[in-house]
Amino acid sequence: MTYEEAVQECARRNGRNKFIEHVPKEAKPGVWNWTSRLRPDWRRLSTSDRLDNPVRQGERFRTTADIEVTVMTHWRAPFTGGDTAVLPAGTVVVARFDQLPNVPGFSCVPENAETLERDLVREEDRRAEKYGGYSLSFVLDDIGTKLEPLP
Repeated sequence: MTYEEAVQECARRNGRNKFIEHVPKEAKPGVWNWTSRLRPDWRRLSTSDRLDNPVRQGERFRTTADIEVTVMTHWRAPFTGGDTAVLPAGTVVVARFDQLPNVPGFSCVPENAETLERDLVREEDRRAEKYGGYSLSFVLDDIGTKLEPLP
C-alpha cells in the first residue's frame, strides 16, 4: 500500500485525515515537505550536508528563532502521543540517541526539559498516571534552518 493509499484509507475509516491535521509546518520554503520524510527515497529530497554524518547522542543545538516543533509524549505503556508547540528562540536541545544512518529524523530534549515541560506538554498528559516524559522530533534538514550546532 502506498502512502497516498494509506492516507485515503485512514480518511475513509475515520471520516477525516487525522494524520495530516498534526503535520507540522516547515520553517520556510525550500525545506522539504514533512510527508517526504516517510518516503524511502528521502535522501534524494534532502538538502542537508549531513547525510553521511548522522546526529550523535549528546550533540547540542540551539534554536535560531521561535519554531513550531513536534512534541512526542512517551508513556509507560505501548503508546506514544504528540502535539505541536512553539519552542522559544535560543533554546538548547540535546540529541537523546544516535541517529540511525538511513532515517532522516532524530530525537532531542531541551537542556532545561523540566522547565519547558509545562509549556510544551498538555496538562492532562503531564498529570496522567502513565505519562513518562517527552521529546522533540527533528530531521537533518532542520540543522542550519531551525537549529544551529553548538560545540
